[in-house]
Amino acid sequence: QHRNYTSNPLSKLSTVILHEGVERVDSFAFENCGITTLQFPASVSTIQSYVFYNCDKLTYVDYNNAVLGERVFENCSILTTVEYASNLSTIRHGAFVSCPKLTCFNLTGENTVVSAPEVGEGETGEEGNEGVATVSTSAEYTYQYSVYIPQNVTLNNYIFYQCYAITTVFTENASIPYQTFYECTALKLVKVTTNLDSIGESAFNGDYNLVNFYYGDTVFNGAKFPDDISVGSYAFRNCDSLVEVYAD
Repeated sequence: QHRNYTSNPLSKLSTVILHEGVERVDSFAFENCGITTLQFPASVSTIQSYVFYNCDKLTYVDYNNAVLGERVFENCSILTTVEYASNLSTIRHGAFVSCPKLTCFNLTGENTVVSAPEVGEGETGEEGNEGVATVSTSAEYTYQYSVYIPQNVTLNNYIFYQCYAITTVFTENASIPYQTFYECTALKLVKVTTNLDSIGESAFNGDYNLVNFYYGDTVFNGAKFPDDISVGSYAFRNCDSLVEVYAD
């Protein structure tokens, strides 16, 4: 149950240190806290729902655990960067709902350089262009994509719902579930790998700046997906700028 913000004794808490040995963080544990950055020890195995709900000063998270809980960072209004470890296996429903400043969700300490096509208005783009879709995060690392999702991560619904600052996405996952990138209005480029088998209902609904959708690396004529990919209703509704689809 959500706390009353005005009476929450943790609202002025600015620093949280979770020591190695902590194994679980319960639901609503730090709701409405004033923390600014956070690093999780590897010992934490369970992060429940709404743990950092409405933490409106949180900007950076270094996440070393396997599961991101349901709505765990919902309404973190100035959260910009979440770096995660390679053991991440599951992202639950709505993990980043209404995080309007989120610009980076990527592997900790990895410069994820994958072939990146040019962000343009329906242009084919050149692979390996070093100047494209570059997203600066921490002082140490620069990423070519705002969001990178490895193949082995299980996705649930509406994870990045109304994350208005995400500009580019690369996912190796076989599925893009229901409303995953709903109203991500700054999103311009999406690249998926050829193992993709489903795009859920309203997955990209309202992404009116989405210009290019890459399926593999080779262009083909027409905005039609291969027959073995299931595309849900309204998956690209109101994607008014989408003029090219790329496919193997």
